[in-house]
Amino acid sequence: MNNKYFFIYGGEHVELAGAELRALVKSYHPDVLLQNLERRVSIVDGYIDLQKITSRVICTKYAGQLLSLSDGINFDPEEYFRSYTKFACKLINLSQKYVSIEAVSNLGKYIKEKSPWMQVSLDNPDIIVLYVVTNNGSMIGFTEHKYVNSRVKELRKRPYFHNVALEPRLSRIMVNLTMVRENDLLLDPFCGTGSILLEAEDMNIRTVGCDIFASMCYGALANTLNTQSCIVNCDALSLPFQFKDINVIATDLPYGISASTMKRLPKTLLKEFVSLISDEMKGKRCCIMYKNSDELLFNNVVEEYNIYEHKSLTRKLIVLCS
Repeated sequence: MNNKYFFIYGGEHVELAGAELRALVKSYHPDVLLQNLERRVSIVDGYIDLQKITSRVICTKYAGQLLSLSDGINFDPEEYFRSYTKFACKLINLSQKYVSIEAVSNLGKYIKEKSPWMQVSLDNPDIIVLYVVTNNGSMIGFTEHKYVNSRVKELRKRPYFHNVALEPRLSRIMVNLTMVRENDLLLDPFCGTGSILLEAEDMNIRTVGCDIFASMCYGALANTLNTQSCIVNCDALSLPFQFKDINVIATDLPYGISASTMKRLPKTLLKEFVSLISDEMKGKRCCIMYKNSDELLFNNVVEEYNIYEHKSLTRKLIVLCS
């Protein structure tokens, strides 16, 4: 059995999906090779803890063991499917051409012929064998999950809601881009309602959140009530603790009419905050989201992405590591 895996991203935030996967793979398995087969498909060559990676990614739709990376069917089902009894086949066409369903039909026949103990089950399969077609070719792989991730939670179902709250998907991406691992300590110095803290806690990461407004701190406390998160009412530029125990920072800087910056210009706040963490967080990763028009030039940006919100607002997401 080979140690090759595939990851297929959903159609939203595709660039961030690739960055999220790279960060997680590099964090847990720095020596494996990760390459893009197509814009929405990545291949990992080398052993990885697939369950751990898939429990954290938010932008990956399918992930599993790679069986074949060619147009033909050239794998041995007995080698891979011994512990399964039910399967289904699925065509995923990511190309711009028509693909006949006959290809999937032939794949199913091949599996039945080579592994007669396997039965077709469309409703409750043990595994789904995917025939994936891209503009660069095709591949075959299998997964135990229809969708790797369905953890996106509705903001309005939280005990405390505010219209400036960062949506869960982006919160989780930001946490993952820091390459933080279980039991590390993450700081969100502008925690607001606690969106980033919630996603980090869901991945067994210890968290500290700060906000200058007591009302936001009470809201964050309500939202993180069932977690171990620590909430501190303070100014992010005058934190009442040292940075030495902080492993990473992930934060969404205040912006817009609904988010006060205590009469400080957002651009000034950004500059002062980045100056602070550049000194205090040397060698550590920080993921920051801010309004694109507030952009400044930083020497320690290792990744940057544009996040389109609506026609009058594009935000910037950067990863710093000095």
